[in-house]
Amino acid sequence: MDVSYCKLMSSFYLDPLPNGLVQDCYKNGQVQSVGRYKNGKMDDDFRFYYESGELLKIIQVKNDEYHGLLKIYYRSGQLKSVNNMLKSGESLHVIDDIEFNSVS
Repeated sequence: MDVSYCKLMSSFYLDPLPNGLVQDCYKNGQVQSVGRYKNGKMDDDFRFYYESGELLKIIQVKNDEYHGLLKIYYRSGQLKSVNNMLKSGESLHVIDDIEFNSVS
């Protein structure tokens, strides 16, 4: 999937390290992901979308590592699951995993 032509960067390259808002898009123009970088590292809630535009997941990232909740959604917008993630060194630990039933 080629997303290189559709990037929104807010003060992304003012420093040698990337900073600011980054938005990638699918070939059809729909937003694929949105998040912020701080001092060259992912540091925000990153949102990912289905190619049709609906929210797919939200990942909490701090200093380039998963840190907090991972929420995954059905295309209908209903919450599918919530995972409490913590990356420690090279390991990714799921602290809690809650699965929701679909009513779609």
